[in-house]
Amino acid sequence: MDIRVGPFTSPNAGIGRLLAAAGLGLMAACSTVATTTPQGERTVRTREEFERYVEQVFRYQNLVGNDLIARSVSSEEMPPALAEAEEHMVRSCHALNAVVIARAEDRDPGLALKRELARTIAGCDQAAQAVGRLLQQDRATAIVDTTSHL
Repeated sequence: MDIRVGPFTSPNAGIGRLLAAAGLGLMAACSTVATTTPQGERTVRTREEFERYVEQVFRYQNLVGNDLIARSVSSEEMPPALAEAEEHMVRSCHALNAVVIARAEDRDPGLALKRELARTIAGCDQAAQAVGRLLQQDRATAIVDTTSHL
C-alpha cells in the first residue's frame, strides 16, 4: 500500500504506523503528554491517547484537504472565508505535517518540532474543523444554487 503525505509517497507505510512513529514516538520517555484541548483547556493525555488524537486530527485534516482540492477543481472561485480558513489550517497544522513528512522520509523530526506538535495540535484540530464546517456550508449553498435554476 502506498501512502501519500504531501508530495511524498512512502511505499508499504501504513498510516497508523507512520503516525505512531510521528507523535508519536513523540515523548518516548514520557508516559503522558501535556497539551490543550480544542476548547482551550489544559489536559494531560497518556502517550497512547495522544497518538490516537494526533492520528485522528491528521486523518481529518487530510480529508478536508482532499475536499478542498475537489472543490477547487469543480468550482469557480473559492469564497474568501473558505480561502482564509484554509490558510489558517495550513499554518495551524504545520507542525503536524512537518512531523509526518519527516517520519515518512525516515528522519527524526527532533524534540523541538515534537514539542511544537504537542503545543499546536489542538489549534490544528480547530482549524480543520472550521474548514470542514465551511465546506459543508459551501456544498449546501451550491445545491441550493443548482436547484434554483431548475
